[in-house]
Amino acid sequence: MAEDKQYESSFFPEVSRLYHQEYEIGKWSLDHIKEKIGVVLPIQEASNIALHLINAQIESSGEMSQTMKMTKQLKDILNIVKYTFNRPIDENTLSYDRFLIHLRFFLQHLQNYSEKEDDKISVSENLVNEIKSKYPKSYQCSDKSLNI
Repeated sequence: MAEDKQYESSFFPEVSRLYHQEYEIGKWSLDHIKEKIGVVLPIQEASNIALHLINAQIESSGEMSQTMKMTKQLKDILNIVKYTFNRPIDENTLSYDRFLIHLRFFLQHLQNYSEKEDDKISVSENLVNEIKSKYPKSYQCSDKSLNI
């Protein structure tokens, strides 16, 4: 359990970026706790609350380790995108929020699929070839992301 706490604390900066709404709820909770019972909790607890909210949304076994794994994967994918396209990512846009939502659902889908199936997900070779030819940089980026 102490190992989980150590692991979680390394993700505090990412939680506010990757799970903005849940983090805001965590901050609101800290203010509410302070107001109602007079207990001041450290700001890191907002991240813990956010992670528990995310964990409750994941359809898998509900283990915090899955939430932490997905958080690391999101962080890694965002870094791959940033470096592949050699551009900073504006985290204050609707596009960023939508991209994160799609990534979260995709990672959750992969997790659920891997729990149910032994085979890899198959994609039409024609579709893959078309994506490679029309969007080579995007294909390269997604190919790197699949190896995290």
